[in-house]
Parts: sequence; structure tokens; C-alpha cells
Amino acid sequence: LYDYKDNARKLDQVQAFFKRAQDDKNIVLDGISIIGYASPEGTYDYNMDLSGRRATAFANWVQNRFRFPQNILTVDWRGEDWEKLRDLVEDSKKNKKYQILNIIDNYSIFEGRETKLMNLNGGRTYNYLLENLFPQLRRTYYRIDYTVRPFTAEESREIIKEKPQQLSVF
Repeated sequence: LYDYKDNARKLDQVQAFFKRAQDDKNIVLDGISIIGYASPEGTYDYNMDLSGRRATAFANWVQNRFRFPQNILTVDWRGEDWEKLRDLVEDSKKNKKYQILNIIDNYSIFEGRETKLMNLNGGRTYNYLLENLFPQLRRTYYRIDYTVRPFTAEESREIIKEKPQQLSVF
């Protein structure tokens, strides 16, 4: 949704990036990978479906604007992003972080991991995660793989002035 929270700014950035990649005659797009993620609240199946819908919606948005060849686009989804949550907790200054990490590391999602987090510290820890860290897990990741065509020495002299990032040191 373009008008949801900070989406307008982010989608404008994505659109500018894809447009530059598509318009640059020196770049050949080799692949576009899109992966959707969800936060853990809710059921596992619901979050898997949600991350799939998120990734597919973004892929459709990209494809409708740029019409890339379908064979270079891959769409995947991963459901609940516990790895990213673990990284966020580890980097936080939360006073219960070692207890949170212990639960994430030692209980699977099918062994009550989320319930254990909900019960930790009378629910206050889970509410902190829900409000401060879970929003960062609800996302779509994209990657563009591309090749910059080889340049002649003369072209390289011109490009170094205009687009030095397209020249390799190798």
C-alpha cells in the first residue's frame, strides 16, 4: 500500500532504483529476487501466507511498472523471520535479551517459542518486541543482479567522469 506509513518514500526510492537500472544502456539485468517476510504474531500458517502475499504484491508492483522479462524475476517467501528477530534482540540493550535469546535458541516455533516469549516478564517483554522489533520483520527484500558491459579504453575515460561506479578495478 503506497499510502501506508513510510511506504511512499520507500517505494519512490525503489522505483527510482529500478528505473535507473532499466534505463542504463550499459547494464544488463541478470535477475531480480524478491523475498517476503512476516513477524511472529499470529499462526505460523497465516504468517507464511502473509509473507507470500507481501512478496507477490511487491513483485506485481515492480512488474507492472517496469515490465522486466518474466524469466529474470523470482519470488519467494519465508514466513516468520526469527533469524532477523534474533539479530535485533542480540543488538539491543534490552535487559531481558539473554532470556529472549535463550528461548529463541532452545525452543522451536512448534514447541511453544512464542508462548514462552509471551509469558516472559509478565508479557512486558513480548509487548516490547511487538511494538519495537516486530515491525522491522514485516518486510520485502529485493536484490538485483546485473552485469555492466565491458568498455573500451576510450569509453572508460568518459565513464570515469560520469559514472565511475560502473568501472571495475579488475
